[in-house]
Amino acid sequence: MADVLRSWIAQNWNAKTATIAAVATATGIAVVYLWKSDKKAQFIAKVLTDAGNEYDRLMRDRKRQLFADLESLKDVRGDGRLVLLEIGCGGGNNFKYYPAGSEVICVEPNRHYEAEVHESVRQHPEVRNIGVSRRDGREYARSAVGISRCRSLKHCSLLRHRP
Repeated sequence: MADVLRSWIAQNWNAKTATIAAVATATGIAVVYLWKSDKKAQFIAKVLTDAGNEYDRLMRDRKRQLFADLESLKDVRGDGRLVLLEIGCGGGNNFKYYPAGSEVICVEPNRHYEAEVHESVRQHPEVRNIGVSRRDGREYARSAVGISRCRSLKHCSLLRHRP
């Protein structure tokens, strides 16, 4: 079998074959690197930010309706404050729908969203960002949270009780 392989390589191996083999190998290494490294998280953040912006554009009116009742919840608390815990906040696309004076705690495990969150905070000064957590948000546990919003079931699993 080894002789057959050597014979085939001797007859067919040329510059074109070597180039194809090198490109295929480099591509495979790059895919493994991206999958196992921080580049994957960076890529996911970029793609989901772009998709989130497009989704937000398409669903703007519906989101306004969904978030319209938040203003009335400020009165329920008694002090006029509204503290929101947004789990999986991504780039902070929902900040524009929160009532003025709202305080938001963002829990986002992907650190590559931080720049977008801070930009969203800058664009919406009427919403106060209490903080961004890449862990489980325990550092903000003493804040009296009135509303929790999860982006997905994966993120909502953070709400489980942990001893």
